Amino acid sequence: HDRVVGRLTHHELGDPISDAQIPELEVALMSSELFKTAKVTFERTAEGVVIVAVLVDKMSWISAPTIYLLPASWSAGVGFAENNLLGEDKKLLLYGQIGNRTNLFFGTYFDPSVNGTKLQRRFDLYTYRRYLQEYLDPPGDARSFEIGRETQQTFLDAGALVGWKFYWWLV
Repeated sequence: HDRVVGRLTHHELGDPISDAQIPELEVALMSSELFKTAKVTFERTAEGVVIVAVLVDKMSWISAPTIYLLPASWSAGVGFAENNLLGEDKKLLLYGQIGNRTNLFFGTYFDPSVNGTKLQRRFDLYTYRRYLQEYLDPPGDARSFEIGRETQQTFLDAGALVGWKFYWWLV
């Protein structure tokens, strides 16, 4: 978690730091919205100063069921979101839905600092299958509900994004 604290406080090993900056460091950690509390102290060593951050994590995940009901179609699903995966500020979002007319899955993963570097990466996956009923619409019978054909749509989309964070404020 050293990398996360360094990235959130915008300090790297060897940066000059003083006791006057403790409130600034605590505000930087709290502004990430990852922690309930953040207390920063310094421990002096022969080589310099070690930043000690005592952090209390917030509940960083949520899971929620979904349900969709209409007279001719229904579906049920579940979603999961994690905002601090493995305590390293990585993001994970998953959602799946199964129904009699529509099935889908969406997943995304975002790493804002690959191995503590300024390299960022993101992966997305989206699958979708839908069954459509197309009505005949016969001439002279505007109220007909006769099905002319049933069509299936299937999508599989995937994406990847790689980026470099030049400055901490340039997201």
